[in-house]
Parts: sequence; C-alpha cells; structure tokens
Amino acid sequence: MQEDQSQMQEDQLQVHEDQPQMQEDQPPINEDQPPMAAQANDPIIAPHSPQLQPSSSMNFDTEIPSFSPQHPVHASSSFSGPSVPPELFTFLNDKFDTLNNSIQTMSSNFELRIQRLENTLSAKFIKKKTASDYAAQRFNRLIGTMADASVELKEHQQKLEIVLQGILANSQADVFNTKQTLYEINNIRLSFAHMEQTFSAKVVSTQPSLVSTQWFKTKAEMSTPNEIRSTLESLPRKAILLSGS
Repeated sequence: MQEDQSQMQEDQLQVHEDQPQMQEDQPPINEDQPPMAAQANDPIIAPHSPQLQPSSSMNFDTEIPSFSPQHPVHASSSFSGPSVPPELFTFLNDKFDTLNNSIQTMSSNFELRIQRLENTLSAKFIKKKTASDYAAQRFNRLIGTMADASVELKEHQQKLEIVLQGILANSQADVFNTKQTLYEINNIRLSFAHMEQTFSAKVVSTQPSLVSTQWFKTKAEMSTPNEIRSTLESLPRKAILLSGS
C-alpha cells in the first residue's frame, strides 16, 4: 500500500511539472485562437482530477487508478487545469445575465406591487377617515341644530304662554264687563218696573173715576219702547238674576 502511495505521489509531481510546459506551448485563448472545426478531428480527453492522499490511519480496499500521459488541452491564462469552451462560457454568462435580469425584474415588480398596495391602503384609509370625519361633523351639526331649535322652541313657547295669558286675562275682563253690563241693565229694568208700579198706584188712588182711561194713557206713556223691550225680553232673566246675585 505504501508503495502504491509513493507511486501516486510521483505521478502527481510529474503531472504538475508537465502543466507549466503545456501553458508555455499553448497560445493565449483571446489571441489568434484557431477555430473549433480544426480541432474537431483531435480527440480531447479531459484530465482526471487528482485524488487526495489518504491519511496513514485510513485503509482503502479500492484500487487507486494510475495516471497516464494525456493529450495537451487548452488551459486558462489565470490558473492551470482544463479550460472552459468559449461557447459554454458565453452560454452560461448569458444564462446568468438572464437570471440576474429576471431576478431584478421580479424584485422591481414586487416592490412596485408593494408600493401600489401601500398607496391603495393609504388611499382607502384616507377615504374612510374623511368619511368618518364628515359623519362626525354632520352629527355635531345636527346636535347643534337640535339645540338651537330647542332654544328657539322654548322661546316661542314662552311667548305663546304670555300671549295666551293675555288673551285669558282679556277674556276674563270681557266676561266680567259683560256680567257687569247685564247686571246694570237688569237693575235699570227693575227700577223702571218699580217706578211704573208706583206711578200707577198713585194715579189709581187719586182719580178713581178716570182709572180706565188715565191708567191706559199713563201706561202707554211710561212703558218702555218696543226696541228696548225686545232687547230686554230676549235676555235670559233667570240667568241674569242668578249671575247678578
């Protein structure tokens, strides 16, 4: 096993010594690179990746492959090893650029959608707040209007009470005046009736022979005119007497 490991180390050193010579003989990739069609006839065999040396404590049953001389391959100018074809590099670069652009586009679209969502939510919140403020203002105005209407209604009620009290006082005064007038009319009527009876009695007692003629004449002279009599007779006598008493 140790002999095989020594042989593998020697092969690795030989490979590392051959690689600088390959880099010196190979022209730069970017300067006068021959077309790929010219190299299509030469088979390109990629080198095997060097195996790591196992530690002394590890034992492997598998057979370690030996390195064989290989055809020269194009290596990059920056490091030793197999080179990447330009077409593959360009393809991968394009794919990477496309992926990067897609990610940037998706990120921009996502940010734009978030911004639109924020703007929409802000606009809706502003609208709702405006509607709420408008409703509160209308409610406050309604309360103020109702308070003003209540004050005005109270003032009108007070004025109406004053007017009604005045009308009631005037009505009571009119009723009292009417009663007083009826009472005076009743007294005048009674006075006229008493005077008529007294005068008739005097005439009868002084001139008995002229009772029939003189009494009718005196009664006609002292009687109340028809207009006054009709007015007095139309009044309720019992009601007037009761109210006067």
